[in-house]
Amino acid sequence: MPRKGPQATNSQVGVTRSELGKLSYGTSSKRVGKDGGTPMGHCCLSLQPAEDPVLSPSGHLYSREAVYSYMLAKKEELQRQRAVWEQQQRAEGAGAAAAASNAQAAEAAEFVAMEGKVTGATEGVLKRKRTEADDESERKKALVAHFRRGVDDESYEDKRASIKRSAWWLPEFLPEQSGPARVAEPPKRPPSPITGRPLKLKDLVPVRFTADAEVKAGVGGAKGRLICAVSKKQLGTAPCVCIAKSGEVMLKSVFEELAQPSMTCPVTGAKFKAKDVIQLRQEMSGFAGGGARDVSVYQPAMR
Repeated sequence: MPRKGPQATNSQVGVTRSELGKLSYGTSSKRVGKDGGTPMGHCCLSLQPAEDPVLSPSGHLYSREAVYSYMLAKKEELQRQRAVWEQQQRAEGAGAAAAASNAQAAEAAEFVAMEGKVTGATEGVLKRKRTEADDESERKKALVAHFRRGVDDESYEDKRASIKRSAWWLPEFLPEQSGPARVAEPPKRPPSPITGRPLKLKDLVPVRFTADAEVKAGVGGAKGRLICAVSKKQLGTAPCVCIAKSGEVMLKSVFEELAQPSMTCPVTGAKFKAKDVIQLRQEMSGFAGGGARDVSVYQPAMR
């Protein structure tokens, strides 16, 4: 007898839930370990322990020298792109002016041609002669088509055009660029190397990590593993926040319990606002995507 009630399985294939998971059916979840991403305190550019660490508004940590070098190189690149874009804009403006001048000249020529037309009677005679000539031409075409029936008289260009309509993906039928590549307007500020949003040097916040002197592991030249500035617990995969006013880094749970109620830094006593709180982000592997610890992968499910 099959099971009844809340413990009955909904599977229609006669397998349990754990067996379905092993068969790679349905959405599977996984918790990524610390080896799947950048360790706490490492620069997102150099992937090494951050020297003179600074934090971006998005929560990504950089070495000051690395991010400054990146922004300088990016600024020079944007300046070169803007010079090319401005030259393109000037060329397009000159082309538009020339096109407008040509259009005006064409309108003037058409007006002159209209004024020089013959009278209505002469036009009627010419129209009748043209009609008779067209009829004679159509009769000749019909006669030629009658004698050429069954003969392949399609030109080479017509055949290529027919093939192009049905096999447009062939390399020889791909469209060719008629002119120089159009350059899009470059952004005014260098983008963030991680998020791509505009980034300013004044937005970078200096970070003060607290190190445990009993364990040797360096960040910024200091010996010891990184620990919470308040609870002295090790900073690892747990969410962490930084208070921009003081630069202190602590566990998010400790911040919500001790600092958030009074909006005062528990280490320095400095007052801060909600906008001064930045949550640190650790970039993960491609599977995790963007700092997520618990990730899911969608797969077709058996019904």
